[in-house]
Amino acid sequence: MRCPRCGTQNPDGATVCSNCREQLAPSAPAPTMPSAPPMRPKTDWMPIAAIIASVLTCGILALPALVLSIISLARINRSQGRLTGQAVAIVGIVLSAIMLISIPIPVAILYPVFAKAREKARAVACLSNVKQLNLGLMMYADDWDGYLPPAQTWADGILPYLRPGTSPEEEALFDCPASGAYYALNEALAGQSLDALPDNAGEVVLVFDSDIETWNAHGTMDALPATPPHGQLYTIGFADGHVESQEGQLAKSFIWEPAFQPVEPDSQGY
Repeated sequence: MRCPRCGTQNPDGATVCSNCREQLAPSAPAPTMPSAPPMRPKTDWMPIAAIIASVLTCGILALPALVLSIISLARINRSQGRLTGQAVAIVGIVLSAIMLISIPIPVAILYPVFAKAREKARAVACLSNVKQLNLGLMMYADDWDGYLPPAQTWADGILPYLRPGTSPEEEALFDCPASGAYYALNEALAGQSLDALPDNAGEVVLVFDSDIETWNAHGTMDALPATPPHGQLYTIGFADGHVESQEGQLAKSFIWEPAFQPVEPDSQGY
């Protein structure tokens, strides 16, 4: 430190000049730089987005939300305080896990409902199919003096009376939507005249659910499937044109081999 009076250089920290005894002023401390303000931690939005996605989709995205929440929690723990949201990430993990566990419950409840609705739709489609086959047989008989087609070619014979463009390869009307087998013609009526049926034609079986998987399916009551294709019901078309869904035992109680009446020559076209 230099004396301002005599110019003598004195040691640092001296308070009096060693030459002239002049009082020395203490040196000013070096200026210090202001310290930077502390960094404000940021919030990790990943678990918040995961929770929102999981809730809005009713648990459909619960698994991705669970993964994102776990990743977010690991990031927050490694950030050394730079990221916040640990509590939200834990909530996301717990909520997503609960949704994953809960999803099978409504599925188990709704599956029988959907299965029943699907079976009902198949039963309605089956009734419609048999109704159209019955109408085709009636129209065929109307063109052939009241006579039904032969058993071996009955399906081929009524194709022209069904919707245009049908063929054995493409026509779904002949297939039961539940069993996949063909509807069968009661062979006792094949080639017979509808005019020869007894008065109770509404109880005479004409077309029915069968277990036969060949085209132009025909047979007797023995061709009914062992297990009814529609729950406990068979679909049966009757000789008067109407169609019913009936339980197994009742279906077998209908007339399968009717007693035909003599046909008047005029009704045969002679």
